[in-house]
Amino acid sequence: DGHYLSLTNLEKITNEAFSVSPSVLCERYAITKSRAEVLSGGAYILESILKTLNLSGVSVSEKDNLEGYFYKVINGYEKR
Repeated sequence: DGHYLSLTNLEKITNEAFSVSPSVLCERYAITKSRAEVLSGGAYILESILKTLNLSGVSVSEKDNLEGYFYKVINGYEKR
């Protein structure tokens, strides 16, 4: 379920995340307060990585790394 996030769109997200409070982000995007509190920093870090590596964007997913690990284990890619 990967989606492409362009550097241009990421810059918009980063700017918005730094320009409003976490509570406003919660209201606008129905995210938890703990997620809203780290969104600006995470967006900034990802933006910096893309710029440093001269990339125009990145593939993103709604699945987290624990879910990815689960699929890896059940599909036999990981030995226990």
